[in-house]
Amino acid sequence: MSKIEAKIEAELVKRAKKRGYITYKLDQIPGQRNNPDQLIINNVRECIHVEVKRKDLKPRPAQTAQHNYLSNKGQWVSILDDEADIEDILNLLT
Repeated sequence: MSKIEAKIEAELVKRAKKRGYITYKLDQIPGQRNNPDQLIINNVRECIHVEVKRKDLKPRPAQTAQHNYLSNKGQWVSILDDEADIEDILNLLT
């Protein structure tokens, strides 16, 4: 993960926790690859999976396949490439 992505992800986690949401870093699950970076859960059991990318990068094909798998299972998946979009993503959960 680049410094830019890490900065965006840290800000996402900070703002989610400020709202009282639970955050999980999904890329640290043993044996699991290509998951989105963060799982954000609000207080009414809604959740969104967030993939953090630099503006000039797209998800790898295996990541896109995992995103599609989650979406087909009824999960929200969002790609975040700009701190300015954090509130829009978090507002999906309210």
